Amino acid sequence: TVSTSDETLTATWTGNPTRTITYNLNGGRYDDNKSGPTQSPVAIGASFKVGSSKELKKTGYTFGGWSDGTRIFKDKASYTMGSSNVVFTAVWIAKQYKIAWNIKSNGGASGGVTGANNYTAGTPITTLPTNAVRPGKVFKGWYTSAKGGTKITSGYLVATPFGDVTFYAQFA
Repeated sequence: TVSTSDETLTATWTGNPTRTITYNLNGGRYDDNKSGPTQSPVAIGASFKVGSSKELKKTGYTFGGWSDGTRIFKDKASYTMGSSNVVFTAVWIAKQYKIAWNIKSNGGASGGVTGANNYTAGTPITTLPTNAVRPGKVFKGWYTSAKGGTKITSGYLVATPFGDVTFYAQFA
């Protein structure tokens, strides 16, 4: 049956559900110490641009992108929001630095096995040259300076700030 009285219908709208985006700098920092990119909540299924890493730094590393735990995205890449909140974590790639082995710094004449020619930031140096020779002297080992310094052994970890290094043969 059809009613002959007036009825009022009211439409109720609910917004599309949104999810949050968080950025984890993973040990990096911005020059001005800001906390990182910020992103307004995004509706499920909507696309947005991943935050910028401009001015984001980590000593000894280069920025490799933002990971959502599944894929790595470059700055300002397009991302489609899924049904869960997302955390983008900075991916860091360790830099390589040169190693110089100064055999002649203290009168050494020659050396044995060649040591590592470079090291990766945050990774121990495991291959050192052996048997540096100085006539009439005994090879003591490799050191961080020509006189004194810290003795270098396999497993030595270069401290920050990272950079090219020179190790020196010392004799007794």
